Amino acid sequence: VRSNSQPPGPKPGMVHMYPNVARRLQISVSDQSQHWDSMISFKEYVNHMAQLQQTLSMAQQLSADINSENHKYMAHQVALLYQCISYPNLKMSDYKKTIEEHFNEIKNHTEKATIPQLTDEQKMWLSDLTEEVATLTTDLTAPPSRHAYSWILAMAQHHDLVQG
Repeated sequence: VRSNSQPPGPKPGMVHMYPNVARRLQISVSDQSQHWDSMISFKEYVNHMAQLQQTLSMAQQLSADINSENHKYMAHQVALLYQCISYPNLKMSDYKKTIEEHFNEIKNHTEKATIPQLTDEQKMWLSDLTEEVATLTTDLTAPPSRHAYSWILAMAQHHDLVQG
């Protein structure tokens, strides 16, 4: 039931969430608010959110494994985190550089020992790195999420419509 205070027609962003419906109703995208002009496709949005989730999961796994008694595969895990933050839309190139600076040291250190264990300095660096990456991937206003921000706003508006 629509209240009398709401104007008729689609809410901003709804045209982009349901483009086929908008076309059939002959609703013009240009009639909607301008910030939707830069909206990515829904497929790009889902892919981007999957990249954020994968990066977050890898950072959390590394963080948990810092306290392990055996760091035999730590260099491999750092390489996986590096791969995750290499997605272009995440805009995390600064973290790539810091991993590149520390990777060989971690790899050499863990390959030489019978029961590999990171140094306290390496543990601290890795802990700080994973915490920062996890924070960035969960902050929807941070640069890694900006690529999908128009969809985040659309989802929020859609949620408000459903709840309201």
